[in-house]
Amino acid sequence: MKIGFVILAHESPDKLKPLLEGLLASGRNVFLHHDAGTGTDTSEIQSSLDLPSEAGNLYLADRVKVEWGEWSIVKATLNCLRKAVETQDDSDYYFLLSGSCMPVKPVKFLEESLKDEGVDYIETVNAEENRWITQGIQEERWELFHFFNWRSQQWRFDRSLKLQQKLGVKRKLPLSHVAHMGSQWWCLRRSTVEKILGLLDKHPEVERFYKRTWVPDELFFQTMVGNLIPKEEIVARPLTRYSFNSWGIPRVYYNDDYPELLAENRFFVRKVSHRAVELKNKLSRLAPMSVDEYKELLKNSEQELEVLRNDIK
Repeated sequence: MKIGFVILAHESPDKLKPLLEGLLASGRNVFLHHDAGTGTDTSEIQSSLDLPSEAGNLYLADRVKVEWGEWSIVKATLNCLRKAVETQDDSDYYFLLSGSCMPVKPVKFLEESLKDEGVDYIETVNAEENRWITQGIQEERWELFHFFNWRSQQWRFDRSLKLQQKLGVKRKLPLSHVAHMGSQWWCLRRSTVEKILGLLDKHPEVERFYKRTWVPDELFFQTMVGNLIPKEEIVARPLTRYSFNSWGIPRVYYNDDYPELLAENRFFVRKVSHRAVELKNKLSRLAPMSVDEYKELLKNSEQELEVLRNDIK
């Protein structure tokens, strides 16, 4: 069992260093897309890393300028997956992360958990039968054409949708697919990735369709998996911990959250503050640990917490 990591990032090299060094030190390959809109020279990222001789390889995917809500974020992900194919990477799974994610368990612990599963970890809610969006548009995300970004061109975005609704526009997904929605963050088998890339190569109209959808990172991979993979081979349980408040603002973790994250039953967490340097460095050291080293760390940490509780009493 071997896992490859796909990372979508826009952070500066120094902020990415703990995540990249931890994963690469585990001996696993990382496929990184660094937002072309940042202006950062990606060679700076590679030169900033301090890695052991047995470290995995860092591969830089073709860069695009990523705009929130648009196809570019899916394109960036696909560029990483195509880089994996190009390099003849032999990973069994591909785990999607952001630059603000950090491991909370060793990579080997994750691999042991996945080795006999034979499933894809991704949320795939049938969006034609269920309401997944709590606020805002759902079916309109794919049934209407999207030419404007709501964040920067809200008036044009709204007017375009109203005009299309008045004209009766109602697009159908290509290949008679049923729309599925879910969280952007997933862990997919190599075989599933190959099916998705093969479908895109055979049917270029699929990419053309999704280029005019809204927030396709919550639609594209979910729909691909929901239509290509049997239901019994799909698990919605997330392997990354993330949470949002009622306003949709994500929780951010800081240095004093380390004990809580050690007790986390998932394998990664987002978002970790880039100001929490101590926390990021501690979590970075978890990734290359053996399972026995990790269990010993948990044991010692629990003993320290017990002493602290007694002192407080």
